[in-house]
This record gives sequence, C-alpha cells and structure tokens, in this order.
Amino acid sequence: MIQDPNARPLGLTIIPLVMGPMALILLVACTNVTMLLLSRAAERRGEIAIRVSLGAGRRRLLSMLATEGLVIAAAAGVVSVYLARQLPGVPWKFLLRESGYQDLAPDWKVFAYLAGVTLVAGLIAGLAPARESVKVDLLASLKGLEPTAPRSRKGSALVIAQMAMSFVLGAAGVMFMRIQRSITADDRGFEMRHVFVVPLSVSPPKYTPESAAAFYRMVRERVLEIPAVRSASYTDTPPVIEPPVEEIRVPRETQGQGQKVVVERVSTDFFSTMGIRILRGRAFRDSDAAAISTSAVAVVSRSFAASFWNEQDPRGKVVVLPDNAQLLVVGVARDVESSNFDNPNEARLYLPQSPQAFTGSLLIRFDGEAASLAPVISKTIRDLDQAQWPSARTLYSIREESAARTRPLTELILLLALVTVLLAVSGVYGTVAFSVSQRRREFGICMALGATKGRILRSVLASGIQQIALGLFAGLLLALPAAFVFWHLVRSPRVFDWITYTIAALALTLAALCAYYVPARRAMQADPIVALRYE
Repeated sequence: MIQDPNARPLGLTIIPLVMGPMALILLVACTNVTMLLLSRAAERRGEIAIRVSLGAGRRRLLSMLATEGLVIAAAAGVVSVYLARQLPGVPWKFLLRESGYQDLAPDWKVFAYLAGVTLVAGLIAGLAPARESVKVDLLASLKGLEPTAPRSRKGSALVIAQMAMSFVLGAAGVMFMRIQRSITADDRGFEMRHVFVVPLSVSPPKYTPESAAAFYRMVRERVLEIPAVRSASYTDTPPVIEPPVEEIRVPRETQGQGQKVVVERVSTDFFSTMGIRILRGRAFRDSDAAAISTSAVAVVSRSFAASFWNEQDPRGKVVVLPDNAQLLVVGVARDVESSNFDNPNEARLYLPQSPQAFTGSLLIRFDGEAASLAPVISKTIRDLDQAQWPSARTLYSIREESAARTRPLTELILLLALVTVLLAVSGVYGTVAFSVSQRRREFGICMALGATKGRILRSVLASGIQQIALGLFAGLLLALPAAFVFWHLVRSPRVFDWITYTIAALALTLAALCAYYVPARRAMQADPIVALRYE
C-alpha cells in the first residue's frame, strides 16, 4: 500500500503503465504455451488414436489433457508464489525509490489473485490443444498420415497474435525512449545551462504591493551587480514548469470560441535572459509594465501567430483575454518546448508582469560555473530578507531531475518490451520450426520435382512475411486505442508519431525474420529420396 498520501496520484498513474505491459506479457506467455502444447498434441496423435481405439471416451481424454495443463500451471504458480514472497514490490521499488513504498509484502489477496490468474491462464493455454488432440482420424493417425493444414492455420493465428501484442509493447518502449531523450535535449528554444531559477515569495501582511515591488526591484539590482551575471528578469512560471492555459480569442469571437493557449507573465529582459529570439517586432520595455492597465501589449510565439492569423503579420493585431481585456501584439518570439513531455510548437502568449505581483521566480543569465555562483546569489538575496530561502538552480539541473524521475519508468517499460519480444520470437521460432519439421516430406517432394533450395527458402519466408504483416496491422489496431488513453496522461506528440510505430515495426520485423530464417534454412536440407521413399 502507498503510505504517502501525496504520492498516491503518481502511484495510481503508474499502476496501469505497469500492469498493462505485464498483462500483455502474460498473454504472450499463454500464447507460447499454447503453441508448445499444440505441437505436443500433434506429436501425440498416434498415442491418442491408440487410446480411442482401445475405448477411451473423448470426455475422458479431455479431462486427462486438461489435468496435464493444470498441473503445469500449478507448478508455474508455485514458482511464482515463491518469487512473490522473495521479491515483493520489485517494480515499485524500481520505479519509486522512496520510503513511502517499502510496505509491499504480498498478502492473501495477492496470492488469491495469483492463483486465479494461474488457473485461468492454464485453462486458456490448454483448451485449444486439448480440443485439437481429440480430433483424430483413427485410420490416418495410426498410419501417420494426418494432414497438417488445420494445425498450420492455428499456428498462423497464434503467430499473428504474438506479433500484435509484441508490437504494442514495442511501440510503447520506443515511445518512452524517445520521450526520455526529448526531456534531456539541449535545444528547447531557450538557454538552459547558464540560466538560474530562483523562487521568491512575498506575501501579506509582511509585504504590501508597494513593498513587494520594491523588494523585487532591489533583488534584481543587487543580483545584477554580481560580476558573472549578465541579465535578470522575472516570470510567474519558469519554463520548466507547466504554465497555465487560458482561452484567448480575437475581437470578433465570443467567449467559448477562442483557443486554449499557454499564458506566461514575464518582466522586462525576459527574452534576452532566456535566450529566446524575437523573430518579428520587439520585446517588452519598462514602459509596458508601467502602462499595463491602460495600453496593454503582448508578445506571441510563432505557433500562436500561425494558429490565429496563418501567414499574416501578427504585429498590430488584437487578442482578447478571458476577462475581456484587449492586448496589442507587438512582437513574435521563437517557439519553445513545453515542460510537459516535449510539446514543441505550443502556442504561447507572453504578457508584461505586474510590478505588484506577489509571486514569481527570478531568472538569472550568467557566465562561468554554476556551482560557484549559486551560493553568492543565495547570500545576496538573504541579505535583503532573512525570511527568504532562495535556492539557485539551473534550468538544466531541473530538467535533469525531471528526467531522473521518468527514467526508471522508461527503463522498466523497455525491459518489459524486450521480454515480450523475446517471448514472441521464441514462440514464433518454435511454431515455424515445428511446422517445417511436419512439412519436410512436402519440401522433399517439391525438390524432387525441380524446386531449388532458394525457392524453398523464399516460400517459407514469404508465408512468414505475410503473417508478420498481419500481426503488425493487428498490433496497430490495438496500439492506437491504448495510445489515445496514454495521450490523456502525458499529452505528448510522440504518442501518435509515425516514427515511433515505424521503428517498432522495423525492429519487430527484423527479429521475427531471424526467427523464420533458421527453420527456413532447415527446410532447404530436406532429402528428396527420403520423401519419395515414404510415398
């Protein structure tokens, strides 16, 4: 149980991200067991035919085969119970390395769930092979002439199912990996390594609007006196924190017809401090903040301008805030990436920050080493107000901390995806190898009639490519609804990025073709003389 109430929302978010892949792994494992039992059922057709010929009923045979499957499931359940006792909460400890997640010892509910899953998995995995085993043609089975077409169709269906489920987890692994890389990317449209963020807070009754404005002004002046500091400005929301979203519209639109955009209130020198280029027009001046109640102006991002006015020059255009205040656009800034999982090209509206703001963070552009400058900045601010406990941190260090929080989840998803792919590839290999062994006479006859080894190889690979394509298509149909649900959690464009699905499809196709290639090479070794001797 998660003991920290503040961490429960995060835990509830992670639960489906962990349980979903584990459920897919369970399904892939059941599919693998089903494939193995189908292969075993094909090899036991002679035995089953003898039992039927001696008077064994089909119900008795089904009971015997179902019992064998449940024994296997029970043995696996015992092993899983031991692992659950020895390794409690491994995924959570791997993901959340905090003291509030230590009490994760399994109880009777966990073991009841485990027993139910084991029972259902054993029944599902053994049902189809058991039914296949009792469908025997006595005369053909006793002569060893049972046709293999029905088995091939079932094997193909299972291969397609495994490919589909593996594609879902493979795409999830690639997506998390790309999100992780994007979080740590350096080029986000603003400077990260040489900009400090210093949170400040002034609140009544100690501060009045006038004294708060004086304190902010004094802090900025003192910080600018430090030799290594190049510029300083204020913002209500640092770039590494998700800013608020408001409905912005043009004058001809009514409330409800506008667009949801990010709104950020900043002070003079914000764009130069952050290294955000102004593409058109100008940045804010000191006079803009002083006249905020009479002649308010705004700077918009390039995506904001494209969303509202297409290719038109936005300078001189008017936008309306939710409180019906009208703003004159005076500049267009470069797009910056959001803190929320690399949302690039996000529409942003920058407003001049009121001098009487009671909250805000100080942004400091500096030269040199951050480690030596941070204590100097903190001491400078504390000399002005002993109640302040400023912590100067670079935007890059904050971004690295965010990446560190998501890295364990990414590693776990990648590990689960790798396990699923390995299970699927091993299952595909086993199925294809068994199918090839059953068709050795067919391949031998084809070679006796003039087929080359290359043609035999191509025929096996061609059937494999068809199954792979069908599996990937089915996997895409499964992945899109899951991606839609996940998009509501992270709002990342990587969720629906075709590059993610292409990389997953290519990697899975390559692995599956390797699994097909080895049995296909074995099919080339079929002996025509042996095949004709059987005929």
